[in-house]
Amino acid sequence: MKKLLCLLGGAMLLMNIQAQNNLAVSVGDTVPDILLQDILNYKSTSARLSDYKQPVIIDFFATWCAPCIEALPHLDSLQAEFGDSIQIFVVSHEPRATIEAFLENNHIGKTLRLAFIPADTTLKKYFPHVVIPHEVVISDGKVSAITSPENINKATIGKLCRSGQIELPLK
Repeated sequence: MKKLLCLLGGAMLLMNIQAQNNLAVSVGDTVPDILLQDILNYKSTSARLSDYKQPVIIDFFATWCAPCIEALPHLDSLQAEFGDSIQIFVVSHEPRATIEAFLENNHIGKTLRLAFIPADTTLKKYFPHVVIPHEVVISDGKVSAITSPENINKATIGKLCRSGQIELPLK
């Protein structure tokens, strides 16, 4: 942590700020070949981002976040509709047991077929964020968008699958 001395309204404040994350990637950047581990609700428990020739959508989520939970049925329907043309991963910092309990006990969680990655420490380093839900779209090995969930819809995914490119508002 770095310390920052601020002058605000004549008063001096000492604030902690995090050091710049040198792993962070931005829109247009090539995504490193990240190993995804401990995947739930998926055909295997691990994968590499380079395994996917189709667009990948990463949805950062938490079980206590109402807007995150509200977005899941929509993402689930997009995954079902587009099938193998896209891959959606729901990623959380929460432990595996918490995500498993959510999928088993929550009335929405019980209906989902999405792939979940619990206990994430890696993806957040590459795609830092403060507010969730937080969406990252990867296409052709590059970050196509970092956006809000309302921008991930049928029209956007259709265009992404057809052209490999989209322009969405930056979150």
